[in-house]
Amino acid sequence: MILRKKRRRTDVLKAIKTFEKEARVDLSVLGTYDDLADKVEELMEEGYGIDSAIQMMTIELLGEKVEPNPVKSACRRLGITQKQLAKELSVSEDTVGKWARGVVDTPQWAIRMFELLEIEKKFETIKRIISDEL
Repeated sequence: MILRKKRRRTDVLKAIKTFEKEARVDLSVLGTYDDLADKVEELMEEGYGIDSAIQMMTIELLGEKVEPNPVKSACRRLGITQKQLAKELSVSEDTVGKWARGVVDTPQWAIRMFELLEIEKKFETIKRIISDEL
């Protein structure tokens, strides 16, 4: 039980730091990371997933919703690099890099394509599972 709590705390701290990096926000101004992790764990006990709990915590403490960088989030969810994402979208690596660094806003069509790529990944996973069962 204690090991499970330590592992969960480690996961929560890692998720907070990942969110902070992707959203380009310094959450440490809101308190210590342990205090933030306590709040996230409280929200998780209420039934929120880790990502939703972090969003709820930032809304509660900052008074506004903080969105992570869509390029970095998409790459993480898809399990691909920015270079691979650029190839999937048929745009240059430099373009994706500018979106990721916030030099240029990520266009809405690209954000929609990230969503479609995620749907395609889920579909391919389901297709593979079904073909393995046959």
